[in-house]
Amino acid sequence: MSDAPAQSSFPDFAGVTSASSALESAKDASRIRSVHLSLFLGFCETLIVCLSAFASAWIYHASAIEEAFRWELYLLASLALGLAFSVCSAMRGQYALGKIDTPDTSVVSAFYLFNIVFAIFVCMLFISKLTDIYSRASLALQYFAACGSLVLGRAILAHGVGVAVRRGRVEARRIALIGAPRAIEDFLGKHSDGGRDASVLTSVELPDWASDPLRDSHAAELDLIAGQITTVLRSAAVDDIVILLPWSAAQSVEILAKRLTALPATIQLLPNTALSWFRAPAVIRIGTDVGLSLSRPPLTAFDRAAKRALDVFLASMILIAVAPLMVMVAVAIWAESGGPILFRQQRHGFNQKMFKILKFRTMTTLEDGANVVQATRGDSRVTAVGQVLRRSSLDELPQLINVLRGDMSLVGPRPHALAHTLEYEKKIAFYAHRHNVKPGLTGWAQVNGYRGETNAPWKMEKRVEHDLYYIDNWSLMLDFKILAMTVLSENTFKNAC
Repeated sequence: MSDAPAQSSFPDFAGVTSASSALESAKDASRIRSVHLSLFLGFCETLIVCLSAFASAWIYHASAIEEAFRWELYLLASLALGLAFSVCSAMRGQYALGKIDTPDTSVVSAFYLFNIVFAIFVCMLFISKLTDIYSRASLALQYFAACGSLVLGRAILAHGVGVAVRRGRVEARRIALIGAPRAIEDFLGKHSDGGRDASVLTSVELPDWASDPLRDSHAAELDLIAGQITTVLRSAAVDDIVILLPWSAAQSVEILAKRLTALPATIQLLPNTALSWFRAPAVIRIGTDVGLSLSRPPLTAFDRAAKRALDVFLASMILIAVAPLMVMVAVAIWAESGGPILFRQQRHGFNQKMFKILKFRTMTTLEDGANVVQATRGDSRVTAVGQVLRRSSLDELPQLINVLRGDMSLVGPRPHALAHTLEYEKKIAFYAHRHNVKPGLTGWAQVNGYRGETNAPWKMEKRVEHDLYYIDNWSLMLDFKILAMTVLSENTFKNAC
């Protein structure tokens, strides 16, 4: 975190005054609040989209069409497009520090979101029957002008925010911690290198009894403490208040929350439980009951349908294009050593469903089952043709058939031999989570260089880490990026063996 937090000690209340003065001194009028920065960025991008869309339509009508330019219609439509994009960006958290100041990711996110917003914009024009008077040629020009200007503008804004953050001109969201001393210490230890989008401004240490079921006398005392905390934090313009108490301290949480909700701040409960083991817990409602969703399928039904359509289309096109090459590879394998041309091995697929993976045979052995020895660099079992195939990844081409069958996807976590899957499920947390999507012919781990022999535990851990990142951040744009990197990135081939 950026600054050492001020601390208050209760129940003697001696620290209230010092904490308040520490909070006041932490304010710096010359620094831009992250909340204000988000509003500024939203305004800038609304302006960029609106002006570029309107200007391109005006230029087109001025140069190509004789009839009068209905500027009020195009201005309103351009403004609606700009506002829709900036509102959607804000709702998706794209203006938050930690996202906006990373140009590569931020620009891709802006491009992806703009395409969705523009598609909806076109549908609305059609539904409202404005397409009869709205030039289709100018609409196409508006897309390219607005999209290009937005991508360039996002890159410039992201760079500018990054410079401002490094110079200390942007102030992160202010967090106040309330809880037992040990809980506060653990939180600060875990988040000592916290992100730029948040910093702990102060912490308030509660007595030990606040973490247990309360007696009536303690309840009254905690209510008094909560009132004083509210007074202190009101003058600090705190953005988030994090209560570090266990589930069992329900009465303490209720007392604190009732008092603190008088502040214009987000109140968050962070109980010290095993919830951190789950990757995406979320609050749900079932009738009048409130609970936690601990896990969910990473892809919705629509996501799976879109991904499947992409797989079938691209796999068919690629298979037709490389069919002559595959015939030549098959002849080369047969000419060198005879025997089987294809290598088949049992693997776990989606939801751990078994399937037979297809590869061109590159070794003299055809191992399967409980004992599978990984290929190593310089492995004597690899044939001469096999060396060429493995280093160029051409041995994977038959898996296009697996993709068309539905056993695999073009992009996803690479499937491992059953023996290795059973081994690493016991050693690496969330390893089995890889099977919540279809395995892929290529994947995020592979294009980042984590492929080949896993002769050290950290290599498999990094591979799984990248696979889980892919699952948690899946999009069609990410699939396209991985497919492009598979062909163009040197990392894809550097660890092949």
